[in-house]
Amino acid sequence: MYIFFYRVDFIPHPLSIQNSCRKEAQYQPPQGTFDGLTTYTKEYTGKSGQLVVPVKPTIRKGSTAKFDGEATYTADYRPWKLERRELATGRESNWPKPNLPFSGTPTYTSDYVAYK
Repeated sequence: MYIFFYRVDFIPHPLSIQNSCRKEAQYQPPQGTFDGLTTYTKEYTGKSGQLVVPVKPTIRKGSTAKFDGEATYTADYRPWKLERRELATGRESNWPKPNLPFSGTPTYTSDYVAYK
């Protein structure tokens, strides 16, 4: 029979609540009122300058006239005649079927030449 050291040397210690399991203190709102000022709004110094003007015009006027013509995709599109495809199950294969019975050895072991 084997005697393991952890069974002999183990000393049971009382368990205590870990810091991660302790209840947090309840939220208490800060005393006083919030003035709404942050360090960004207090310390920011405004810079003078002009806004960037866009290169493209902001409004592009479209034509209200009716389009009379033919679009390029209708003129360039040529419908092709579809041919029915054959199923691959009935075709003859170019792969020669093996005429030897299965030996159970893979090709990487049968083709391997051991150099001495």
